[in-house]
Amino acid sequence: MQSAVAQLSTRIAVRDIGSPLALRQRIVGDDRLLLTSFGIDTHLHVESAITGAVAIARRREGDLRTVTNGEEVDAGRPFLLRPGRAESWSRKVTADIVSVDLPALGAFTGHDESALHFGATHALSPELQRH
Repeated sequence: MQSAVAQLSTRIAVRDIGSPLALRQRIVGDDRLLLTSFGIDTHLHVESAITGAVAIARRREGDLRTVTNGEEVDAGRPFLLRPGRAESWSRKVTADIVSVDLPALGAFTGHDESALHFGATHALSPELQRH
């Protein structure tokens, strides 16, 4: 499980696991950009500190509740996991996460990573959501 979120977080705490834990995952990428697809067949509660990256997550199936920096997100559509504290509760979920290293994102945008700010956790309009 930790390998799936190692780029996002160095501190992960699994708080509750339904028994037995069955995890399927596929990870593709490098230190700058990582795509993780995973499935969990049981209940799972995870807390993590996201450092050095941001991620866009998409739930495909199952139940998922996610909080990023104290703000609950609508996991029924793609959402942003910002640097800081994240917590999730899932049950029989399949999902995809695209994580981007902050220095790589800064280089891509032409800004120092310290100048990057992440406000909204979702697309700002239905049209942007479709993209």
